[in-house]
Amino acid sequence: MNFNNGNDNNKNNSKYVRAVRGGKYSLLSFRSVYEAYLDCRRRKRGTVNALRFEFDLLNRLTALALDLQKGTYQPSRSVCFIVRSPKFREIFASDFRDRIVHHLVVRELEKYWEPRFIFDSYACRKDKGIHAAVKRLQGFMLKATFSGKKTAYFLQLDIRSFFMSIDKYILFSIFQDSGVPDVMGDLLQRIIFHDCTQNYYFRGDRRMMAQIPPHKSLFKVGADKGLPIGNLTSQFFANVYLNELLHRLLCGLAGRGGRR
Repeated sequence: MNFNNGNDNNKNNSKYVRAVRGGKYSLLSFRSVYEAYLDCRRRKRGTVNALRFEFDLLNRLTALALDLQKGTYQPSRSVCFIVRSPKFREIFASDFRDRIVHHLVVRELEKYWEPRFIFDSYACRKDKGIHAAVKRLQGFMLKATFSGKKTAYFLQLDIRSFFMSIDKYILFSIFQDSGVPDVMGDLLQRIIFHDCTQNYYFRGDRRMMAQIPPHKSLFKVGADKGLPIGNLTSQFFANVYLNELLHRLLCGLAGRGGRR
């Protein structure tokens, strides 16, 4: 099997596997699924789910590609657990198979959204992150204060329970308005509106659930609200969701002549 194009290069072997192509949409080709798998395994290869998936890798990747192409893909059961550092948080970890799909989706969406994100958006983006954000902030501080010679002010804002407050219908409408292909729209709909609280395995001490405030739990916010913390798609969707607000704020400043 040629992983670059999905072709079978061993015609004399009676046990060869059928090549899986994406047809009109290369997004769903075997090659795309395989590349997403390579991205996914970089940090998860030592986990039990990853090892179980790799035990029958070719057949599992082929089956996943076929499910995506036929539109029969459905998210699998998640693992729910509680972390306590720095505070109690509810985490839903997707199955390794679903993580591959998440990488597949984000890889495609980044082509459209990365050029549209403002420069000073640093969460979960390539060549960004907290260190780049701090360095950028320090530069602004020196500029605004004339290297510490003048008083300057800043405004710090926080969205209360941001991930849990995201409206799934608003999020999905943002992608629809961006003109994503139908095949991507169907996949996004399945991921965004999947209710992981209906199919999960809890790992750890269930009594810790009582430490999670209602407004920070997917079990309490309602089926049409909230994204599971811990998924690559949730992190990317959060950037897309906030991008609308950031552009409106910047347009508002520009409309006022950039006054501070």
